[in-house]
Amino acid sequence: MDFRFWIKEFAIISLIFVFGCETNRSLESSESLLNPAHLDHLYEQIEIEGKTMAIIHIYSDHPDYKWAWEKHEGIACVDDVARAAIFYHNYFLYTGDKSYISKVKELIEFLLYMQAENGYFYNFVLEDNSINKTYKRSIPIDNWWTWRALWALSEIYPTILSYDKSLAEQIWESISKTMERVVGDYPLTKNYRMVEGFEIPAWLPSQGGSDQGATLVLGLLNYYQYDKDQKVYDLIEHLCDGIIMMQAGDSLNFPFGAFLSWENNWHAWGSVQAYVLLKAYQVTKKDKYLSCSQLELQHFYHFLIKENYACEFRLKKPIDQIIITDYKQAPQIAYGVRPMIYACLEAYKVTGDSSYAKQAGNISSWFFGDNFANAQMYHPESGRCYDGINADGSINLNSGAESTIEALLALLAIEQNPFSREILLKEYFKN
Repeated sequence: MDFRFWIKEFAIISLIFVFGCETNRSLESSESLLNPAHLDHLYEQIEIEGKTMAIIHIYSDHPDYKWAWEKHEGIACVDDVARAAIFYHNYFLYTGDKSYISKVKELIEFLLYMQAENGYFYNFVLEDNSINKTYKRSIPIDNWWTWRALWALSEIYPTILSYDKSLAEQIWESISKTMERVVGDYPLTKNYRMVEGFEIPAWLPSQGGSDQGATLVLGLLNYYQYDKDQKVYDLIEHLCDGIIMMQAGDSLNFPFGAFLSWENNWHAWGSVQAYVLLKAYQVTKKDKYLSCSQLELQHFYHFLIKENYACEFRLKKPIDQIIITDYKQAPQIAYGVRPMIYACLEAYKVTGDSSYAKQAGNISSWFFGDNFANAQMYHPESGRCYDGINADGSINLNSGAESTIEALLALLAIEQNPFSREILLKEYFKN
């Protein structure tokens, strides 16, 4: 996540300026709003130890959008490369343009390079392309960057198997190495923690992270497609049962079925729990996974749309009453929007109910001004997505990797559904 979003005040420009930027409406309604040009700009081919691979530069700052980096982190990270690889892979499947397979393969080479001997992944590389092995968000542990690497490698594996069997073998070896470590580190035992009146399933990553747990399950589900390992299936159910425990409120009471992200906190970014439960339902056929997902989509998502979305909140529960102790509407970022879109489109896939696809289309209009700042955040002409909306309605005009990739992932999914695409195009041309 781009944490400079909160601290780089000099990059935050007023909405008056934003309304004068990139407002071209020259596209025809039949054309695609997807433009990977800015992501292509962030993409750089490099060579490490005689092997060609590629990175995605983390930061890109207004006004010239040159590459930027943060000294404690580095120039690129597994977090972004994994998601970029998934986008390029999905974009290839959508367009048939084989040039994107080359990009996918080079990004995969980077992911493989970043795997540690223990099966987990380092996250950042420094300016000289050496691995950052000391920064706390770069060490090889069971955390976000490992789960995203596992997700990407397992998602892309079958496609690469058709184009490059040697690379596919390396991918499988990497996945298997991570899976062996995960199964060993996550026994099927249930232990709990009490946090502000909530019983927290401590068997989830970070002792109660349903957001991380959900991303891990994505990789597990992909792996289970190829290897029907009962241990993996049992772990999928074990983690999903923990995610369900993190659901708070009901159809009438706040937070209306939201899945808390970690302990007693909810945040928008990375909240893929409903999406993952819908995917797990298709494998396990456990009705509770479907019904719990629908509760969040039908009630909490409706609340978010009505309130012009939110950033985070914290809860406590003395006796049986839920109390909000901290509620923030902003900052809002693309990474808080894409998970909702994925969940709605997956619900449509599972149920056939077009209202979910239409809801996804409505949510996607956030990118085109349907937000509390009335600001267009994604621009098809450049392929840039701004890094966020601040609490005062000002816009961070930087366009880093995460914002760019998350916007492209969201809009690619929207564009492939006729119900959501129609709503998206209406919103775009309305503005």
